[in-house]
Amino acid sequence: MPVATGEVQVTYVTGPGDDVTAGISKVDARQLAEGSPVREFPVYVGRRNYSGYFWSSTMSRHVVYESLLELSWLWLADFDPAVARIAAQPMRLRGRDGDRVRNRIPDFISLLRDGTVRVVDVKPAAMLATDEVEASLAWTRGVCRSRGWEYEIWTGPDPTTLRNVQWIAAARQPHMSASLDARATTVKASGGCTFGELEARLRAEGRAAPRLEILGAIWRGLLTCDLSVPLCSQSWLEPVDE
Repeated sequence: MPVATGEVQVTYVTGPGDDVTAGISKVDARQLAEGSPVREFPVYVGRRNYSGYFWSSTMSRHVVYESLLELSWLWLADFDPAVARIAAQPMRLRGRDGDRVRNRIPDFISLLRDGTVRVVDVKPAAMLATDEVEASLAWTRGVCRSRGWEYEIWTGPDPTTLRNVQWIAAARQPHMSASLDARATTVKASGGCTFGELEARLRAEGRAAPRLEILGAIWRGLLTCDLSVPLCSQSWLEPVDE
């Protein structure tokens, strides 16, 4: 049975810490993306999940995660130049699903630079095989689509891509990125070149940290390369058209 927009209530916590409950049609996704998690993650002896705080360059602050799988998603979302805002556990959804009432807290919400709102649930693939999980996520998908939001179920990264992104992230810290001239680095890669060739060009110019300069340009989305294979001196780099 489809879920009518007016039936679904959304509870969220604003940036200043105020609790708000409203019909989903009245909710501004920007408030969700700038808010605080609607629940605290539990900490206790013997807990199987790894939880913590991820420093996001997109948000310039920490974002919580409740598992290593969620942490992997955060790494890739933080690297994605299309993503403008990220929030964890941004809202509680409550509404009818047939003859029952569901309560759900999606894992993340992201706002894309083109205005798209994307709600994300991070689940191990094996968990999707259970009927209850499938029904719960299907309900969440219907609610999000009724509001015009995208909905994604994310089951894990390509391991090589994730390792590459974590290496590139060495250049994302503010105290490092502020000293890097990513655009000048991109100019030196005009027409495309290998990582090693670009590093040699920058070193010949007297750049103190040519490798970090390249990583900074990749992190900012000014240079592109194939991240499905390990980055090395032979990796081909190309400037991104702006």
